[in-house]
Amino acid sequence: MSDSILTKTLLGEMPVAFCPQCLRPLETKDTEDNCCALCKQVFEDDFAKTYGNRLKQELSLQIKESKQLLDEKKQRLTDLIATHNTLVEKFRALQRDLDNEEKELKPTRDELLDSLHEKKGAIENKIGFLNQQIVALESLDLLRSELQELAKKIEGLRQSVQRRIETQARNLQTAMAKIEEITLYLLLQDFDLQNEFKVAQLVEVDFAKDVFSLDGKNNFSASSNVYLKNCVRYAVFFASLDLPFFRYPRFILCDNMEDKGMEQERSQNFQRTITELSTKSSVEHQIIFTTSKIAPDLNNTPLCVGDEYTPLHKTLRLT
Repeated sequence: MSDSILTKTLLGEMPVAFCPQCLRPLETKDTEDNCCALCKQVFEDDFAKTYGNRLKQELSLQIKESKQLLDEKKQRLTDLIATHNTLVEKFRALQRDLDNEEKELKPTRDELLDSLHEKKGAIENKIGFLNQQIVALESLDLLRSELQELAKKIEGLRQSVQRRIETQARNLQTAMAKIEEITLYLLLQDFDLQNEFKVAQLVEVDFAKDVFSLDGKNNFSASSNVYLKNCVRYAVFFASLDLPFFRYPRFILCDNMEDKGMEQERSQNFQRTITELSTKSSVEHQIIFTTSKIAPDLNNTPLCVGDEYTPLHKTLRLT
């Protein structure tokens, strides 16, 4: 307002030629010089200054009153905030006291319920533990049953193995006795060329070491050693025909009938003995032996296979 009064004083009168509302020219023909162009009221002396001061004073009073009211409201707000904080703290303190009282002072019904809940929890834990024990016992019973079954199977297998061991031992004893029997028989069929063969009592064969002996000896003449070896070999073969548990192919191939200077008559006698034993057996088998001194009664019979070779009919010849 002071700025408005000062501006009017410095600039003086500024006639208004147009209406600020409708923007039409204002009529000033009947207007006096001391009247307002708009409202037509007569100006008083120093009207602008007096009227401006009055407006200024009114505005100052309004501003002062507004500031006073605003200060009062701010003070009231400050008081309310302080009161609110105090009340909040008081509320919290009272709430803590109430909570403590509730913890210390429980109704009888609540105490009974708490006690029952504790007992219920203890019983549920015990039931859970007992259920675990039941499952463990059931598993233990199942394992005991399986253990008993396994023990029975183990015992059955042990007895089966023991029976097999005993059967194998008996079979071995029977087989060795049979081999000895046939070996002694073949030795008795020999000519009187080796006295020990005629009085022989014990034949021992060690298959693991591939050795044999007759009455603890195995050192005879060269031809007698060959004869004894063949007797043991054929004894094993013929024993396999007589004893069904023998794991032997029922086949023998021998190509050293006359090795180490074997006499012709001795070899031919052995051939007849082997043929005789083969004829008596009812078990299907096959014997192949080679000889350059075949017995005349066996030559050119169905027992012979292939050509007979002589100095005039050799194995290798020109065609």
